[in-house]
Amino acid sequence: VYKRQGQGSSTSALRQHVDGRRNMKMAFQIFSTRMVNLVSVLLVLGASVAFALRGIVTVFPDESRTIPDADDRGQATLRTDGISPPEFWGLVTSGQRLGPQDAAVNIVVFSDYGCGFCVQMNETLGHLLERYPQHVSVVVKHLAEVSFRPRFNVPLGALCAGEQNRFHEYHDASFESGRRIEYTTGWRDIANTAGIPDLEEFESCVRSRRLVSKIEQDTTDAARLGVRVAPTLFINGERVIGTAPLEVLDSIVASNFVDRRVSSRS
Repeated sequence: VYKRQGQGSSTSALRQHVDGRRNMKMAFQIFSTRMVNLVSVLLVLGASVAFALRGIVTVFPDESRTIPDADDRGQATLRTDGISPPEFWGLVTSGQRLGPQDAAVNIVVFSDYGCGFCVQMNETLGHLLERYPQHVSVVVKHLAEVSFRPRFNVPLGALCAGEQNRFHEYHDASFESGRRIEYTTGWRDIANTAGIPDLEEFESCVRSRRLVSKIEQDTTDAARLGVRVAPTLFINGERVIGTAPLEVLDSIVASNFVDRRVSSRS
């Protein structure tokens, strides 16, 4: 009897020991899983903050000038290492123009249809075109990853729309779609919104990729000029990185007018 009682006590102690180790193992697994989830959340938050900072107008401590007449929300600071006139006019003549050919102020914008800050900048530039319809033009250059074919179809569609004199309409419709663009087929939906006259010819143009070299040239120009942020502007050769309020860009445009009597909507 005593022997059996002793064996029962040993078995019970062994089971308690095994159960204790099992519980410790489960607790460790739960802790590890929660730590992995926490690290993942922190990485996502860090990436989001980094992306948001890309859209802020960059301040350079060396050789910068303050924009005149900046409003009370603050002063914008620009780089003064603008590009030379030949370089600038090379950009102007190789992009898609919105506005008059003989504009006093030409704004070259490197942009991406999938960029949220570029949507804001497109709205701002649209206001400038409305304010100075005879004196300001915007020249669009595309920042797109050529190897990512589905996304590349959207800017390629913009060029094909331009062949049917619908670049501006397609350009604005692409930004209105924003990040909701379904890159595999979305370019067709944008074409419908933009009112492309010959959809069959448009689709043939996109699928043939015969205009891909123009976007590749935009990418090459961006790399050569050190453009790494979308949007980046060159206003008559002067570089503006990131987003800026309409009032700040308006002051830059006004300072570039040769004839100071130029007024809005003139």
